[in-house]
Amino acid sequence: MTQTIDTAWTQTPRFSVVYRISTTPDMIETIAQAICLEQTVEVTRTLIPPNPIGNWILGNIEHQTQIAPNTYHVTISYPIAIVANELPQLLNVILGNTSLTPGVRVEQLNLTTELLQNFHGPRYGITGIRNILNAPTRPILASAIKPMGLNIKTLAQKAHHMALGGLDIIKDDHSLTNQP
Repeated sequence: MTQTIDTAWTQTPRFSVVYRISTTPDMIETIAQAICLEQTVEVTRTLIPPNPIGNWILGNIEHQTQIAPNTYHVTISYPIAIVANELPQLLNVILGNTSLTPGVRVEQLNLTTELLQNFHGPRYGITGIRNILNAPTRPILASAIKPMGLNIKTLAQKAHHMALGGLDIIKDDHSLTNQP
């Protein structure tokens, strides 16, 4: 039995992110490839079936430039379909778990017109968010509840304990798309 995939998904436009990566020359390719996987499928390449997923869903390294000793700009593109027109998922794809990787930061976003039309910008701005959270100067604390798939009662209990512990923002584990 062969699996097929809607070709519209494989032809979806792509947006790109320019990452600034501080590492040695022998590690830049490894780190860039790891970002491509982590920000999309979150598994090693050996676990990705050739069909129906193939390589179209993965981040693609479009350009790599050394900008200083042990510092690189790497442009990686992602299909817009994987963000599901949801801002939290867009942010997750842009940096997500890669934010935990030392020496990696986002330098630039190159969003498609379609993405820009879906996201009109912040309603309140950082000042408004700080007012809502009553956090005028202190760091805003956020965390995710792990693991994904908890029942509602357990999820609510964990969120309650996190709020009592002082967290300002609590979310469920990613992927952040509208899950059943």
